[in-house]
Amino acid sequence: MGGEFAEALRQSPTDLWQALPTRNGWRAIRLESITPPKPADFEVLRGVVLQDWKDATASALRSDAVHTLAKKYTIKVDGEAE
Repeated sequence: MGGEFAEALRQSPTDLWQALPTRNGWRAIRLESITPPKPADFEVLRGVVLQDWKDATASALRSDAVHTLAKKYTIKVDGEAE
């Protein structure tokens, strides 16, 4: 769905409201302008990149820790057959 949405935007005229399907349902969208891509300057973005990496690493470590802890427990619900 993401590629189809991006392609629909690419083909959209500017300054025109339209309904487009997204993976979360239909959305009213108005494309204001299109700017060509430009290379990022790593030195300018160094802090942002570092923080994103720290956040992603911490999230992965937390998830791994929760999965490891969850393996130690069995959850039983009263009234359910085993």
